[in-house]
Parts: sequence; structure tokens; C-alpha cells
Amino acid sequence: MVLKDRSTAIEKMLKHTVQLNGLLIPIKSIESTLCNYTHPLIIWNHDETYSIGLIGSGTAIYYRSKYLLLCTRHQLNALNGRNYEDVGLLDKDGHSFCSAAGIRQYFNHLNDVDLHDLVVFDFTEPCRDRPHMRERFFNWEYIPPDTTSDQIIGFIVSGYPSKEQNYGLSDAEKHLGLRRAQVVCSLAPYSDQPKEDPTILRLIPIEPLRFEPDGMSGGIAFVTQFTNGIPRAYFAGMIVRAGTHSFYILKTGFIRNFINWCLYP
Repeated sequence: MVLKDRSTAIEKMLKHTVQLNGLLIPIKSIESTLCNYTHPLIIWNHDETYSIGLIGSGTAIYYRSKYLLLCTRHQLNALNGRNYEDVGLLDKDGHSFCSAAGIRQYFNHLNDVDLHDLVVFDFTEPCRDRPHMRERFFNWEYIPPDTTSDQIIGFIVSGYPSKEQNYGLSDAEKHLGLRRAQVVCSLAPYSDQPKEDPTILRLIPIEPLRFEPDGMSGGIAFVTQFTNGIPRAYFAGMIVRAGTHSFYILKTGFIRNFINWCLYP
């Protein structure tokens, strides 16, 4: 189930298609297409009754031959000291848990800027064993080129708000009733951007939120903008903080630099 804005600002601005990695995406499908790369971040509870739990959102990308899941370190506080192997994704059928075997990279003992909240799990080996998982990772090739604000059409962010989820515990079936939120945003004015932290951008929802966004940290963000007169969509970052009036996303340039530094030294 998907929580969407009452109206779609991007659909109002465009009539035809948006380019994504060279492919033409119908405008009516652009939100659902882009938001498919946000996944529920799952924890294995080692409990017969509550076998799994939702601890937030994760961004799945394929970059330089590796399948990677991005999330925030503050989401992992739910582990309470347990093994990182207990963090993962649900399989495509939604019934099987898939762990990255605890293989992750993060900033240890640093907490100066939001970039230091970034955690990267390496799902390359699990995706080799389960080929059907690969389609869930966005093939990241490009960073949004610098442009003027009048060339930006809008941002789309997505995630799994905690209060909108449901865990069924009937004798017949145990399941997570997952609801993904998709929100169209604009770029906050330069004067309202966080000057103390150059690693993030502040976005403003086009319409007031009808739900609490707590739990959307770790979700993916895309920007649609005109490049050489053509509307294109780019991976713009990952949500690190969310409130009813603002989303803060970690910029892709800093994400790329961190991944290159820790996985391709």
C-alpha cells in the first residue's frame, strides 16, 4: 500500500516522459518507478511470535558492480548491541528474510555532520545467491549536474513511516502490513539551507503531510530537472532526517565519495 500526495505536482508540470538512465519513463509511472528502490529495513528478532520487525527505511543501489543498501546509523540503535547480521531486507515474496551477513561500512566514533550517520551494507553476495533480488537495486550511474533552481522540477522522497505500519499476529498468518509514503518536495530556498552542514539539502513538501514521517530515514530521494532542455531524473540522495515540514537528504556526491573511499581504496 502506498501513501501519496493528494495531487502530484510533477504530473502537473510535465505531460509526457522523464528520462532515467537513458530510459523513457511515462510521467504517470515516475513516482512509483523511483520509489521502488526504497525498501523496509528489517530486523530479525529471534522470537517465535515477533520474528521480524521494521526499524525504518533503506535505499538500495547498484554501484560499481556492488549491490549496496544504505541506511542511517541512528536506525540501528534498535539492535541494542545485537549482531549486524540481524539487519536485512525481506525477500521479493515478502515472506523470507535476507541478511547482508553483517558486512557494512560506517563512520566509527564520528558524529560531526549528517554524513557520519551513513551506513552501507554490502548485499553483493546475497544477490549472487538470489538473482531475483537484483532488480530491487537502482543502477546508479549519474549524479545530478549542477543547475539553477528554475531548472529543477521537483524532488520525490519515499520511506516507511513507523506509525503507518501494521504487524498482523493472527494464528493463520503473520505479516507486516507495509505502507510506503511517497512525497513530492521542492528545494528550500538557499537562505533556509543548513549552512553548518554542507553534506545535506533541505526539502519542503509541496503539500502538508497527512502522517508522521518518523521512520522514513534511510529512504531514497530523486530529483527531476531539465538537463539540456530534457526532463531527467537522478538519484539525489538519502533521507537522514524528516519532520512534518522538512526532509533533509544526504547529497549523492558525499555518498559516492564515502563508498569509493571504503570499498575501493
